Order: sequence, then structure tokens, then C-alpha cells
Amino acid sequence: MAVGLVVLAHSGLPLVGNGGGVGVGIFFTLSGFLITSLLLDERAEYGSIRLGSFWKRRLLRLVPAMVACVVFAIFVDLIVWHGVFDWSLIVGTLTYTSNWVIAANAFDQRTTLGHTWSLAVEEQFYLIWPLILIALLRWMPRSRIVKSLAVVSLLVVVLRVLLWDGGEGIGRIYVGTDTRADGLLIGAAVALWLYQRKPVVYPKWVQWAFFVAMGACCLIPGPVNSFIMPTVVGLATAGLILAVVQGRGFWPLELSWVRWIGKRSYGIYLYASPLHRLILETLGDSILWWVLIQIPGTAILAWASYRWIESPFLRLKNRDPRSHAGTLAAESSQSKLPAQRVRRLRSATE
Repeated sequence: MAVGLVVLAHSGLPLVGNGGGVGVGIFFTLSGFLITSLLLDERAEYGSIRLGSFWKRRLLRLVPAMVACVVFAIFVDLIVWHGVFDWSLIVGTLTYTSNWVIAANAFDQRTTLGHTWSLAVEEQFYLIWPLILIALLRWMPRSRIVKSLAVVSLLVVVLRVLLWDGGEGIGRIYVGTDTRADGLLIGAAVALWLYQRKPVVYPKWVQWAFFVAMGACCLIPGPVNSFIMPTVVGLATAGLILAVVQGRGFWPLELSWVRWIGKRSYGIYLYASPLHRLILETLGDSILWWVLIQIPGTAILAWASYRWIESPFLRLKNRDPRSHAGTLAAESSQSKLPAQRVRRLRSATE
């Protein structure tokens, strides 16, 4: 759902309202949950979190495909803009600071790499959050950490309003790491909450209710969505995660084509926007090109990225024993997360 909404938004189709923002919000909350669950499983299994190993695994997962996407974007710029490059954004993309580059220079809709701002926010979270989590786990019980994260998430909403009232542009508010932290922290809070409570089995209608709620967020109108939408999407996504992980499964996630898309969602996200820019500037804006070129082209690029770029580096990543944290912990009852379903969620994005 998340990657579908983002692809539709990047393709310029006015079919999903604020679907792009909703899709990114889902990604943020899911990332916060999955990364925190990985860190908690590693701590449960090995007694510690090895930061160097964690960061190395993240780099192997994310950087090679990103570099390939930048090369593709430069190729698009050569065709579309005749070699006029936005070097500040290229450097920002490769250093995972593109969100701050966009915030400082305002967003240019013509850029081929503007969509990488959300990946920059996530990478900055991967860098900072493990340090904070280790400190919090030493000083506070998990229940208090969850409450603290809830308070901070509410403060992020206040920060967005204060920045707007102080004259900041909506672009800065939309792409700032500080102003988008609530979705990531809500996901982290869900992982911590699951770790310190007994499982509760949710009926299937609860899963569908949260799923529909996420879709309904696309309809949040006007400027309001920039202030409350990220938090509302985060809460709806958190509810669905809880219902799926503690429920009896969620059949849409078991469909083979959904899992195929999930495994290649990173590549889909990377290539959909620059490919759309290439089509738009060379062939024009038509739903015909979207159907005939955008959809199959994005799928082919994502498939190629996963097979020849991401998978070899995933095999390198998986040589690290700690990349499998959670399996042994679950078998020895050290992990309190419903491990099988959490691993299914992870595998859908690996």
C-alpha cells in the first residue's frame, strides 16, 4: 500500500489525494518498528547491541542501490536537462542529507532526486536512534520509554505548528528530520510496547479498520495534512502493525505478488520518480505513458536492482550472525515479540 501510494503520487496522477505523504508516513512508522525490533532482538540474544555491526548492515542494505539510482538520475538529467545537474542534491543524496538540502533551497518539482529526502530522514534515524535506545534501556524501564516516546511524538506536532507560525516554509516542515520524527518514534514505541506486554489477539475486523483508516488519511484536506497527517498516519499504521503481529495473520500480506512488491519496494521507490521525470519531459503527461511505460519500467528497474545490486549485498549482510537476531532469541523464549510474524514483516522489506 505504502509504495503504491508513493508511486501514484510521483507519477502525477491525481487519484489518491495526499497519497504520497501517507505512503511516506507508513514507511516511517514501519521502519521505526522494524529497526527497533531488530535492536531489541539483538540485545535479547547477545546481551548487547553492536553499533558498528548494525550500521554496517544498514549500509550494505541501502547504499549500493542508492548509488545506482543516482547514476540513473544523472543519465535522466543528461537527456532531459542536457547535462545541467543539481550537484547539491546529488551530494545530499549520496550523504543522506538531501532533506536538509531541499529544506534550505526549497523543493524543485523538476528534480530527479527530490524523493530521496525521506530516505535521508530514515538513514539519520538509523544513525542516531540506536545510541538513544541503548541509553534509554540502561536508565529507564521499557514502559516509561514508551510513554516518553508518546510525549515526544506529540511535541513534534507542536513543533510543526510553531515553525509554521514563525514563518517557516511548508517544505522545511514537511522534510525536516525533527518535524517528521513522530512517525519513526511511534513505530519504535510499538516495538517496545510489544516487548513488555503479553500478546493480545485482535479480531480480523480490527486489522481492516486500521487498514481503511490509513487509506482515509489520503483525504485529510489542505494545509491541515502537513501538521496532523504524519501523526495520524503513524497511529493508524501502528494500530495495523499491532493487529497484524498479534493477530492471526493478515491475508493480503501473504499474497505472492504483494510479497514480490514488498521485497522490491526499495527499488520501486528509488526509480519511480526519476523514470516519471524522464517520461514527462520527453513524451508528455499522459495516463497512456503511465500504463505502458511507467508501471512496467519501474517494475523492471526494481527487479534488476534487487537481483543484481541489492541481493549480492544482502548476502554479504547476512554473513553477520547478528543480522539473524531474533531467531535464536525466539527459540530460547528470550524474545517476547511474536517472532514469526515480525520476521515476515521484515522479510517483506529485505
